[in-house]
Amino acid sequence: MKFNRLVIFLIVIISSTMLFGLAGCGTGSYDTEFPLPSNVEIFTKFDDDSINYQTSLSLNELVEFYRDEFADAGYDERDINTEINDAIISIVWDGHTSGNAIVVQGVDLGDGKVNVNVRFEDI
Repeated sequence: MKFNRLVIFLIVIISSTMLFGLAGCGTGSYDTEFPLPSNVEIFTKFDDDSINYQTSLSLNELVEFYRDEFADAGYDERDINTEINDAIISIVWDGHTSGNAIVVQGVDLGDGKVNVNVRFEDI
């Protein structure tokens, strides 16, 4: 059930990105406080400050990137919420000054790209 909800959520995010524009495409800096890998494509920032983008990093490389970045920032991974497999990742970190958790979810699109969503959530 948890996996099905994650897949549905990511499909909605991907579809929304494709339907409502490709804000911030190309290289350069992006308007977000979340760390980003160097190869970001199709970046979209939503009104709630959540972000969605695609990258050529593998899911394992993406996990390593965010674990390194958030450990350096002093955040703690909430292991009970961590889901990592060949198709998706979902990881939650605690410790942000807002009091909200940081949620990173990614899905392998199967074409050498991974779609990523990063957001604050009160969970």
